[in-house]
Amino acid sequence: MKAALKQQIQECINKWTEEDIYAISFYIYYAADNPTHPVLKIGYNTESNCKKQLEEPTAWGPASSIEAKWNYAFWLHNEELVFGYDGETKRIVEAWLDGLGYRRLQDSELWGEHSFDEDVLSLYEDDFGKVTCAFIRTVAEVAKGFQEAGFLKDVFHKEIPIIIHDLEYSEFQECSIKVLDLNMEVNGSILPVDFIRFCNGEV
Repeated sequence: MKAALKQQIQECINKWTEEDIYAISFYIYYAADNPTHPVLKIGYNTESNCKKQLEEPTAWGPASSIEAKWNYAFWLHNEELVFGYDGETKRIVEAWLDGLGYRRLQDSELWGEHSFDEDVLSLYEDDFGKVTCAFIRTVAEVAKGFQEAGFLKDVFHKEIPIIIHDLEYSEFQECSIKVLDLNMEVNGSILPVDFIRFCNGEV
């Protein structure tokens, strides 16, 4: 999986032409709320979008320039690459999890005719943290490899952080990996101080 993920991300990023990209989002979530069906969605945000968020305020808009820049709620939410949701990339992730010996819950098993089946979900509870941790760590290894090799600097002619996250910036609860710690590990000195302050609730 790692090789396929690396290749597809590289091919995707090499096509980007926006000159004011300042951060890349590696957003991890679960398809159909299934903790054994992890998905990586890749996008980015731009300085011009930050400016737009601040110039066109709404009741739900950012309270500061730092929030506009680092709160994912105000990003572009572009889906440049979705890895693991369906098709070939889903099969790649499933084969990888099978190889690790983790049980997988099919989305169709989890959802009954009209509702989410908590009883079925509980049968796989022991595997949630293992799946999440393995997936996040593999994504982090790929991201860290890009930064260490200077891939993004070669493409954009500047240092750009890769932000690995879910909807919150505290921790991936299933495996207790703190989002800030993970991103510091992946990006090192490339990670902006304002992002660190934002995660720590200092702004």
